Amino acid sequence: MNYDRLLIRVWDKQEKKMYYIDNEIETLHVKHVASFEKATFLGVNNFGFLVQHVASACYLTSLIPFGDRFAPMMCTGKHDKNKKLIYSGDIIMGISKYKRTVELIDGCWSVKCTKGGFFEDRDYSLPLWDALDPEEDEIIGNKFEQPELLEVKA
Repeated sequence: MNYDRLLIRVWDKQEKKMYYIDNEIETLHVKHVASFEKATFLGVNNFGFLVQHVASACYLTSLIPFGDRFAPMMCTGKHDKNKKLIYSGDIIMGISKYKRTVELIDGCWSVKCTKGGFFEDRDYSLPLWDALDPEEDEIIGNKFEQPELLEVKA
């Protein structure tokens, strides 16, 4: 992973589509978010889209917030057993067959576990660095595209 930039993917709640950092994000921005005439797409961060535009003969850089429509997901920098990058919102499962969601909780990458997992009676979370086994754990989906994976069967 190239650590000189932040990797983010964005879930469009209206279109039910995931956009990754590449030309798709630029297309998404131009199609749905651009509010400036002659704005140039610069990138995306965890808060919104960065654009450069001209105002009163000056070049300005602006942040267009994601709002309620978009859900950003940061990359953890960690990989699963298939060498896929793990993002917040990913659902991982290992040899134990317990499904866990990767989340950023209080500034710490964590795996959130639901009832019916290791602790039968409560939800809990563990630091990602302690809970992830890169030799066994695998991304099986994410909470936006496959929310049914998180349903607890009675």
